[in-house]
This record gives sequence, structure tokens and C-alpha cells, in this order.
Amino acid sequence: MIQTTIIQLDNYGPWTVTPKPRLESSVLSFQSEAYAFLANAFAMYDALALDFRHDNFLVPSNGLTVEQHRRIQTAFNDRYAVSISMALSRSEDPYSAQVQATKLLHQTGGAQDANRLEKLVFDFPENSVEEGLLQIAHFDLNDITTTHTDSQSAYDVHQYILHSQDALTQKLLHLNGNKTMLFFIGGDNFVSVLNNKSRDFFMTVIQELAQEGYDFKVGVGTDYHSLPAMDKANHALEKIRNKECPDKVYMIK
Repeated sequence: MIQTTIIQLDNYGPWTVTPKPRLESSVLSFQSEAYAFLANAFAMYDALALDFRHDNFLVPSNGLTVEQHRRIQTAFNDRYAVSISMALSRSEDPYSAQVQATKLLHQTGGAQDANRLEKLVFDFPENSVEEGLLQIAHFDLNDITTTHTDSQSAYDVHQYILHSQDALTQKLLHLNGNKTMLFFIGGDNFVSVLNNKSRDFFMTVIQELAQEGYDFKVGVGTDYHSLPAMDKANHALEKIRNKECPDKVYMIK
């Protein structure tokens, strides 16, 4: 089973224009600071916080208790003018878990509902802990510095990264049989949260994307917590970069 936490800034849209539209630089700065806080706070419990949309965040939170979430939420809400709400759920795959968690959050009120503040909801016994394994796959484009960054305009490289992300997302969906989440984490790097995927699965992804013009390698880590799984994935990727394995897939359990 995979436990997933969805985090949403409370009533964030109205805050950005109250009492008047805020400077975009201030909004962008707050979004970065909010993510940095959550990334560091969850890291204290060996969990990886991932950013999407800048006002919503996802944490593969296997091994974390409701009380640990409550501590992080309280610390954030005491620090910032904008509070957060959290929803936790568990399922056989990460995508389904986040669907269920999102539904729980919706039941507490809308994202711009001024009365929906500082919610913490979950659909399992509060004192239980999910101790199942999860996978983190760290995908990296090969030699993009030489092929793109040092030879094309910065914006053209940015567009190539977006196209490669879309190609990888579609390939994972096609091969997985159920929806797979992919996150851009900077540079030419992407992270996918999975479970029980084989080496053959990743080899097929890499080989089929190569035929479409996208040259990826992937390191995969498996652990009971998402941050150690990410660390293993990073070390696996280094094995490929250092040519310590014969192909573009390496897995560490």
C-alpha cells in the first residue's frame, strides 16, 4: 500500500489580490518559501515533498503518522499568513491514493472557501502507520548540456524539456496500465512515484522513448520512506553516469 498526502494552500487565490493585487515578485517568493519549508519539514521525517502548481504539493508519506503531519501543519500555519490543509489516503498505487486524498480535501470545502482553513483529514485509523515499500524513479536526459544547453537558446531548451516531459508522461501511462504521476524537479530531471515496477518495465520505457528522439536514463530506488527511496534513485543514477553499469537503467533496493 502507498500512503499519499495532498497539501493545499488555504484560500490562496483571494489572498493574492487582498486588499489589492500583490506584486508578482512577492507571490513567487512566497510560493518558493512555502515549498522550501514543506520540503525541509517533511525531510525531517524521511519524506519527499513534491511541488505541483506551486499552491499544491504531494508527499509520498509512507511511514509518517497523522501526528507528524499535524506538527508540520501547525508549524507552517504559525509561520505564514496563508495556512495549509492536508489530506491523507492509502491505496495500492500512488495515483489512486492521491485521488482519494483529493476527494477527502474536497469534502472539507473548496480551495477558495474562506471557511475551509487548517483542515487535516484522513480515511484510516489515526494511530496506524503505513509500512509498505514504494519506488522512486529519477529520470534524467542524457548529455543535454552538449546537445542543447550549450548550443541552443535558453527558451528553446526549455521547450525541449517540456516536450520530453510530455513524452515521458505519455509513455508511463501507456505502459503502466494505470495512471502514473511524473514531477519535474529542475534542470532535465523528472521524478515518478511508483510501486512494484520491474527492470524490464523501465528498460521498455527508455528504449521506446529513444525511438521517439528522447534519450533518457533512470535510477530507481525502493524503500519504506520516500526520501531514502529518492536517495537510492540518485545513487543508482550516478552508477549509470559513472558507467558502472552496462545500460541506462539501474535499481537499488
